[in-house]
Amino acid sequence: MVPVCRGLLFGALLLTLASCRTGAAGPPLPASPPSQLCRDPKMGERSFCMPARRINELLVRAPFRLLNLRGTYGGTTGAQQMRISFADQGGRRLILMAKWKRAPSGLDGANNNPRRELAAYVLQTLLWRAEDDWVVPPTVMRCVPTDALRRFDTDASPNVDGLSCVFGVMSYWLRGATHDGVWNERRFASDTRYRHHMADLNLFTYLIEHRDSRTANFMIAKDPAHPRVFAIDNGLAFGSFLKNPMAFFSTDWSKIFVPQLSRASVERLRQLTPQMLRAALRVVAEFVVEGGVARAVPPTAPRGRGGVTIDKQRVQLGLTDAEIDKLAARVRDVLAKVDGKQIKVF
Repeated sequence: MVPVCRGLLFGALLLTLASCRTGAAGPPLPASPPSQLCRDPKMGERSFCMPARRINELLVRAPFRLLNLRGTYGGTTGAQQMRISFADQGGRRLILMAKWKRAPSGLDGANNNPRRELAAYVLQTLLWRAEDDWVVPPTVMRCVPTDALRRFDTDASPNVDGLSCVFGVMSYWLRGATHDGVWNERRFASDTRYRHHMADLNLFTYLIEHRDSRTANFMIAKDPAHPRVFAIDNGLAFGSFLKNPMAFFSTDWSKIFVPQLSRASVERLRQLTPQMLRAALRVVAEFVVEGGVARAVPPTAPRGRGGVTIDKQRVQLGLTDAEIDKLAARVRDVLAKVDGKQIKVF
């Protein structure tokens, strides 16, 4: 019995040391319940809750503690799942789950394109003022301290020279949502709430020319009272020359396939001018570089030709003029088809 006990103790010691090396000391704390996140005590565990503006502000600049980092299933861009802890009102901690996708070197890539993901999030805020109508979960760029990431990923390293942090896209991890049954033609005909959300999602994916039609990139809330639908990965968009070949075998989200669009959304689309699009999308994220750290600041006038601009003082990301012009052309195309009765509205 003694050798067995010694073996168990030695094994436990090895596990403890391994946990210390990886920063994974015990199971991660669960995400905060909907009642805390949405500050509504009436919400249950299955209620759908996504206060987008609040979450977005936290992800952009609030101090946080990284609790856990692990790989995700599927995908080709190395996305990981984060658990992060923020200070909340009353001394409580708010724990969120987020998807973390390290930006490529130079912050711009063909399949991993942060600026297009950020532009998709910004565009929806122009289309719909009410965040309950938004179809992209909170999506931000953040430069996470390298030391914090190395607790869980020993290979973490800066992707911009001279910095001690790693740029990547952080997006809210949808809870209470599924990839199953996102598009349902019968439900579109019978469920007015679902019809509203689904029509807006398809209008949005058409406008950005969404070119990654994998089932895993679209989700619907399980809460029957709030059948909201989402596009959760929008990097292959806005004129990307790559297209996921799955589009040939599944629903092609770069086309309008719903029977009708929302009249209210179409009328909102009429108010979007090329000048408005250019003002909002030429710079969708900006950072001031100080002492090896990149700090998010409100966007200012473009310092370059668009896309990605990196210098010793600032980093800017946004769409190019050509990408914005293509978006404006798709806006005109939708309106012309609605006016010509080729696209019906409800």
